[in-house]
Amino acid sequence: NILFQANGVQKASISSAGLLTSTTIDATVLTGALPAVPTFHSSGDTQAITTATSTKKTLTSPTIDTDSGFDDTNNRYTPNTAGTYLVTAVACYNAPSDATACNTYISKNDTAVAGTEVSNANGSNNITTVTSVLVAMNGSSDYVDMFVYHAHGSNRNILTGNARTYLQAVRVST
Repeated sequence: NILFQANGVQKASISSAGLLTSTTIDATVLTGALPAVPTFHSSGDTQAITTATSTKKTLTSPTIDTDSGFDDTNNRYTPNTAGTYLVTAVACYNAPSDATACNTYISKNDTAVAGTEVSNANGSNNITTVTSVLVAMNGSSDYVDMFVYHAHGSNRNILTGNARTYLQAVRVST
């Protein structure tokens, strides 16, 4: 349970089941539907990435796409609602060699807006990069996509799965 107190007096709690209990909060303000917020999440299949080549990550049909903005032909997300989006790209690189740089970056309208580079200290481990950025989107033609890069010396795989490699976006303000 999470307890909320003021001056040592419990005012509210949230149970492990997610139930909010309160003695001071007007429950009428807590009822009703939350406003619709455009949200997108798509992972991808395992993909071989050529060494020293920036490559667009191929994404699969999204598990979440509340705004119907995913373009599976171009592997990108074009939200249909204007606003500022928190965009996150995560990529898991299959065991690149020692000191190999692995980069994952987010592109808006074909221009990189954020990136992360991680170097492997032990060639037997996978590397996961996480890149997040706030991106203003116009709700009609602006789009984001995900690119990956490594300098292993030969092709390496980007590993699959919702928890390993994905692109996601959620609108955080109008």
